[in-house]
Order: sequence, then structure tokens, then C-alpha cells
Amino acid sequence: HGITNVQLSATPTMTGSYMIQVEKGQYSYLLNYSAEQQYCKNLREEDLDDWRVPTMIELYAVYANREKILQYNDSVSGFIANAYESSSIANKDESQRCRQSFAGFIGWGGKEQGNYVRCVRDI
Repeated sequence: HGITNVQLSATPTMTGSYMIQVEKGQYSYLLNYSAEQQYCKNLREEDLDDWRVPTMIELYAVYANREKILQYNDSVSGFIANAYESSSIANKDESQRCRQSFAGFIGWGGKEQGNYVRCVRDI
């Protein structure tokens, strides 16, 4: 799925790189995790249909690069200064998901709570 040059060291640390595409628009209402998955699964943007909820690492990368993403072109929607949900499980508890607030903090919460989602796809 686009993962390249990944190596696992003895520590264990994974190094390497891969690329994702970030949804240009976004659903502007709060969704629980199940609805987020369905939204991404049904998303059709630029005739592409392989969108998914990002992992926490990917979501943090989107947050860290949000200014570059917004400068891409005028068709990219801004980010909401609230929590976006990732597909990553929090605290080894399947009912919890890691989140990144676009106001700056990282946290987690129940996957039945409403959050925002910005879908991604492997390229």
C-alpha cells in the first residue's frame, strides 16, 4: 500500500516513509467512529474510492502539515479547531480511539462520541 523502505530495528523502531493523500473537503458534522468509517468508505473524491480513517501517526502528520495542505489550492477546506478521530486504538481498549485536536492537543475518547474526520488514502 505505498509503504517503502521500512526497517524494524532491535529497539523496536520502524523507519521509512510512505505517502498519503488527504481529503480536500470534509464532513462538517460530528460522527461516531462507525459513521466515520462508513463516510470514508463511501467517499468519492477525484474519482477515487479507497479512502479510510487515518491512523494517529497519519492524523498527526496532517495536523503538522495543515498549512501546506491548505495552500495546495482553493478547493481545500479548512480544518475545524476541534478533535479529529484516528483509527488507532487508545490504551489497549477497543472502545477508545486516539484523537488530534486542531487546536493543538492530543487525546483519546470513546469511539461512540462524536468527532470530526478527514479521510486519507494510500498513494
